[in-house]
This record gives sequence, structure tokens and C-alpha cells, in this order.
Amino acid sequence: MFTRLKLPVAIASLFCLVSFGAENALAQTIRYVDAAATGAADGSSWCDAFVHLQDALAVAVAGDTIRVADGTYRPDRSAANPAGTGDRAATFQLMSGVEILGGYAGCGPPNPDLRDLVTHETILSGDLAGNDDPGEGPPPSSTCCYDHSTPGCDDDTCETTVCSFDPFCCAYRWDSYCTEWVNYLCCTTCPSRCDNSFHVTSGHGTDAATVLDGVTIARGSAVDASPVHRGGGLIMTDGSPTIRDCTFLDNRASGAGGAIYMEGGAPTMANCQFLKNTTIYFDESFPLSAGAIYNRNGHLTLAGCWFRHNSAARQGGGLFNDGGTATLRDCTFSGNAALMGGGIYQSFQPDGTLLLINCVFSGNSGGGPIYDAAPGGGMEVGSGVVTLINCTFSENTSNKGGGASISVYSGDVYASNSIFWGPSTVQFGIGGPYGLGDGTIVADHSCIVPLWDGGVWEGIGNVAVDPLFVDARGADGVAGTEDDDLRLMRQSPVIDAGDNDAVPPSVTTDIAGDPRIVDADLDGVAEVDMGAYEAPRPADCNDNGTPDEDDLAAGTSEDCNGNGIPDECDPDSDGDGRIDACDGCPADPNKVEPGLCGCGLSDTADADGDGTSDCVDVCPGVDDAVFAPDCAAAIPALAEWGLVILALLLLTGGKICFGHRSPRGATC
Repeated sequence: MFTRLKLPVAIASLFCLVSFGAENALAQTIRYVDAAATGAADGSSWCDAFVHLQDALAVAVAGDTIRVADGTYRPDRSAANPAGTGDRAATFQLMSGVEILGGYAGCGPPNPDLRDLVTHETILSGDLAGNDDPGEGPPPSSTCCYDHSTPGCDDDTCETTVCSFDPFCCAYRWDSYCTEWVNYLCCTTCPSRCDNSFHVTSGHGTDAATVLDGVTIARGSAVDASPVHRGGGLIMTDGSPTIRDCTFLDNRASGAGGAIYMEGGAPTMANCQFLKNTTIYFDESFPLSAGAIYNRNGHLTLAGCWFRHNSAARQGGGLFNDGGTATLRDCTFSGNAALMGGGIYQSFQPDGTLLLINCVFSGNSGGGPIYDAAPGGGMEVGSGVVTLINCTFSENTSNKGGGASISVYSGDVYASNSIFWGPSTVQFGIGGPYGLGDGTIVADHSCIVPLWDGGVWEGIGNVAVDPLFVDARGADGVAGTEDDDLRLMRQSPVIDAGDNDAVPPSVTTDIAGDPRIVDADLDGVAEVDMGAYEAPRPADCNDNGTPDEDDLAAGTSEDCNGNGIPDECDPDSDGDGRIDACDGCPADPNKVEPGLCGCGLSDTADADGDGTSDCVDVCPGVDDAVFAPDCAAAIPALAEWGLVILALLLLTGGKICFGHRSPRGATC
């Protein structure tokens, strides 16, 4: 059974203890930084803000908050060196108890305290010389700087250096991999990263009250010999900062952790994005692991983070967990790549522990020409314990066929309420390289398609069916991109098919923030779905146990106004069986159209029985009367005038005068 999950589940309670507030409640001083400020530069206000972040860090003390306006800030620049020193060792050292908050409008706009992380992006950049982008500085003329279809390039020194690392470049063609080498090996030939900061930020020894919030950390380049070959964006030993709403973009390392390298400590990261970070080959002795985060013996907590298009030359395109503890909730790994473990790699350290709840792995890839085994497209587990609860693996790939979702060497993987889906590749691989390991995978109440070698996994409640995602590849037809939609269609067979007992009590929402356990199949019992997304309870306004849309499709309910709601559930104020939206007389129970007389009046009422409806009868109380409005004294209708005239003729001897002389001249 799945009692094995109870111990790891306790770790999930860590999320409940993490505070994600905006500013330190104990803040003593707010210090302002604005690259565009022109005032006193003492940090006392937005228009007198420090121009350089380093100057604010130099005077900040525990409890202070540093607010940073939009702009680009480089670690080698300060008031003393406004043009920069070019020192690649320069870094923004985070300080215990100090908060750094980016994304402010700053001096000039009507509201300088307006905070918008997109409109007012704050960038901490390792591009010290400002020459990383095409168009910055003079255009390069060497063919070494561009992709082309022929081998080699026109700079002999650069060509020789690059081809010593990658002979393909001189044997076949000078492709994008070759120009990537140029960035690091041919520093004088092309605009390069040879002059970029080793570590844009550092967090050594920081505590949980240390906050980095709302900034982009970009273009750190820890590509060099040891010990500066780790953590291009952030490096920390025994650091435990709180990092929120940050983006780590295009950072590099030649050893470990293109974006972040951490050793020890217990950092917490929430709502962060890791985009296009990488480790590249530089020295055979380097581990070349973790395009985004390398966790060595630390206690890492991630919530709501997104890893996209990161890569590692060897292990762990997104995350490498090396003997540490990592707890991930509501995280997405998409389009990452590595030789082993495209999304995550768990090392051979036996103490390594991973707990993942409501996480998605889509379009990650593992493998390469030198790896002759199932390399784990989504995840590879060397050792330790991995627990997956309500996770979705979709269309991850392995170059050796097996292990598209997970490959296990000697570790143990326990999965519950999860989906492992791929239309053509086997999802699990056991034994690691050459099948020498003794790893295990136990899955309960999970969807696994296709099964490994057609086998049945140890566990209960497993199914092998198409989970019916809304659109696993999105509009672009490519798995692992932003438009993938891995929510479940309403007809999905994995809805309400999970095990409620496997869900930690603290987990009340899915990856999208929607309620986690609902009665989505309307059977009267709320049961958890398989996968990271919980299908919502469909509308059933008439409580007949059938979704409203099915009632309408079957014709058992009508929808006269086309709002998708059965008519019996829409308002009907007069109770006449026609809803107000389609009732021409919503307050008249006897009419649905105004008709001859309008709403509230009967079209057929005829008090005098003269065949004319009362609403249009001039004298409705007098039968066939005329000469209204004095209906009470009305002269009888023309039908009776013949008798009246005859009587008058008899009385007058044939002479009738109406106020004037008769035609014969007789006087009346």
C-alpha cells in the first residue's frame, strides 16, 4: 500500500511555515536605488537615490529594505567606479536581514512607488562590458562569430582552440555549438562572455530574513577553472535566503549550477523562473551538472517555480540534487535537456531526498551519443528516495527508448496519483547504465502509458489509458513550450481516479491554485484526480447527476438564450415556465409576449361581449355603443337607428328637423 509516503509527506508541511510577505515587518530604513536618479545619491528618497546597488549594500544593516527602480545594475559599478572596474570577481553579496526589492517606477513617474515587475524590470547583470547582445559595440567581422555550413573559421588561433574542444567544428561545419565555444574561448575575436562576472550575486551565510524579490539575474558566466566554475547567477555556501518572483536568465557555468550553486543552507524560492541557463564543457574534471540549480547537501524548498529550456552537458538540465533534500510544489520543468536527467538528476549520494507535489514535466529530453542506457528524459535517479504526488510527466524523451519519464539506477521512486504519458516511448527505465543498478519504482493510483516492457508496476489502482489532456503540445505542436495545456478534458478517465489518502493535508490546491479534491464526476464523492491539475466540478444546476452541457446536448434540457445553462436553472420570475431572458412579459404569468394588449392585460377579455377586446374597445362596458367618451349616455349603435327614425317619423307626420329647416320649407 502507500503508507511509504507518510514520512516524506511530513516534509510538505515546510511550505506552511514559509512567509512570502512583501517587506520585512522589522524594516528600520528604506534605502532607494535608481540608475536614472540625478539628486544627492544618498539613498534617502527616489530622486536622491543611490545610482548603484553596491552603494546601498555598503551602508545597509539588518532590518533594512532596499528598493530598486527599473534599470540595469552591474556588480563592478559604484559611486567610486561609475564606469565599472571590469573585475569579474565583483558580485552583489546579499546581507542577512536585508531585503532587496526590485520592479519600482522610481524617480520621475507620478507614483515612484508603483511596483510592476514587467513594466519596471530590474536587472542585475553580469554583462560587465555590455557587449553580450548582437548590436552592442562594433559588429564582428570574423566568420568565427557566425554559424555557417563549412568547417572551421577565418581566425586560426580561435579555430584551433575551439576544435580542440569540439572537433566537429573543423571536421563538418561551424554550427551554433561552435559559436557558443567562441563566446568563452576566443575573447578578442568576437563579442564574448570572457569579461562577464563569475557570480552576479552571492548569498554566503545569509539567513531566512535575507530577501531577494522581483529582480532578473542575468548573464553570469562562471566559465573558468576551479573554484569560479559554479553558480553564474548566484553562489552560496550555508546560505538560506528567501528568493521570490525572480528570473534567472541566461547564466552559465563550466562546473555546476549555471544559474545557482548552493552548498548547505536552506534557501526558499517561490514563483521564480529559470530560463536558458546552462553548464558547458570546459574541463573533463568538472561535473558539468545542473543547467539551473545544483543543490549539494542543502535543504532546498521551491514553490511555483518554472524551469524552461535549461541544459547541462551532463546531468540535470533543470535541477541536480546531490545528497541534499529538495521539496518542490507546483513547479514546472519544460523543454530542459541533459545527457542524464533532462529535468532533474538525483545523484548517487544515498542521503538525497526529493519530494515533488503538483509538478509538471513536459518535453524534457535526456541522452546523447555516448550514453548507452535509458537516461531519464524527465528525471534520472542515481540513488536516494524520490516521492511524487500528483505529478504529470508528458512527452519527455529518452534517446534509448526506455526511461522517457524516469530512469532509476539504484534509488527508490514512489509515485502516487501521477501521470506518466508518452505516445511512443516507454516511461520507466530500471537499472541505469547497462542495467547494472537495482533501483525500484512503485506506483499507486497512477496512469502509465506505455508500460515498461508491457509489464505491470508494483502497486494498486494503476491504469494504462490516454489521460486526455486538453492540448499536450499546444498550438505550436511542440511539447515543452509555454502553450502546452496539460489540464484534463472533462471526459478524462483519470478524473476522480486517485487516492485521497496520498495527498498531504496541507495541499488544498492544484498547480493552478484551484481546489485540489472535488467531485468532478458528480457521483457524490469528492476524489482526487491523477496528475498536477484537478478538473473542476462540472456545473449540474438541476442536480440530476449529469453535467449541464450533457443535458443540453442530449436535449433533456433546453437553453433558449444560449447561455449554456439549462432553462430550469435560469430565473423565471412569473413562474410560467419561460425564463425571464426569453419571456416577453417576465412579470405576467399568463403571457410570454405582449400581444394585442401588452403585458399585464388580457387579449381576450370582452366585458360587453361585443367581440372587441376590452383593451381596444372604446366603451368596453356598453354593448355596441358609440359616441364615446360619454359611454354612459351613448346613443345606441346604428343597428337600432332604423326603429328610432321610424318612430320619429310617425310622431312628426314625416317631418324630422335637426336644428334647421326641412327640405320642403316646413318649420320644425
